[in-house]
Amino acid sequence: MKPLLDSSYFGQITTDNQVATLEAYWEGIRRSIPDAFVEPSDFVIQKSRGATTMHLVLPTVLR
Repeated sequence: MKPLLDSSYFGQITTDNQVATLEAYWEGIRRSIPDAFVEPSDFVIQKSRGATTMHLVLPTVLR
């Protein structure tokens, strides 16, 4: 999460807005690949490596 928090946009918004952004981001991912949320143990995206990768991608998505 540190790279995400250090990003120029995300690191400067309020905590409430950070939470809302993360919730919306992960809801979008859930809608795109719902199976990963039904059987999370079967998908890398639900493990530490996957979550870290998705958080690294978020600043690009926000741009």
